Amino acid sequence: MPTGIYKRTEEYKAKLKEAMNRLEVKTKLRAAALKQWGRPNARKEHSVIMRKVLANPETKAKQSAIQKVVQNYPEVREKKRSAHKGKTMGLQNGMNKPGVREKHRIACQEACNRPEVRAKKSAAQRGEKGSNWQGGITNNPYPENWYNYKGGHLKNLIRQRDNSTCQLCFKAGNCVHHIDYNKDNLKEDNLITTCRSCNAKVNFNREFWQYYFESNLAIRGLLTPNIEEFQKVS
Repeated sequence: MPTGIYKRTEEYKAKLKEAMNRLEVKTKLRAAALKQWGRPNARKEHSVIMRKVLANPETKAKQSAIQKVVQNYPEVREKKRSAHKGKTMGLQNGMNKPGVREKHRIACQEACNRPEVRAKKSAAQRGEKGSNWQGGITNNPYPENWYNYKGGHLKNLIRQRDNSTCQLCFKAGNCVHHIDYNKDNLKEDNLITTCRSCNAKVNFNREFWQYYFESNLAIRGLLTPNIEEFQKVS
């Protein structure tokens, strides 16, 4: 039997359509489908097969290429534009219905609190994968004076100075933050108390937070802020 791709003629398409519309053909097709899907575990078997097929990198690449071509067809773009014209997406997908957003928030919160989900998110942001990766400096050791400063732990001295209060949210805080992000700089005017949440927050937009905490100490008479550096940040 010859193999390959053959272009169907209009005559062939008309005959096929006519045959498929016959009652006896529809009955046979329906009976075959019911027999196939009526087997125990038929849907599960089909699901397993399709997952294997769709997990194939070649299949994924082909699907992606086809979708890019199809989505750029003028008629497809026009159809999508017309379907969304004058509609609010929130109302269309039901998110603005009474109680839907709250149910969605609770479901997301419960899902994110599951141990396996938390472990997966943590692994995705660990080490070089993290969005705030600084080259592994977190593992650098602290200087000796960090643990033995004026006869005690330097952390305790800073906490006492700040009354164990986070200098960002002003709630109870137990972390000691290096204002210039340099572990080797153990000057008292380079250290400030934060809570755990704020300590993580200030790892981003570092230049701004450095000026913020320097201003905090300056207002309290513990440091003179560098105005030029703030002008660079702002």
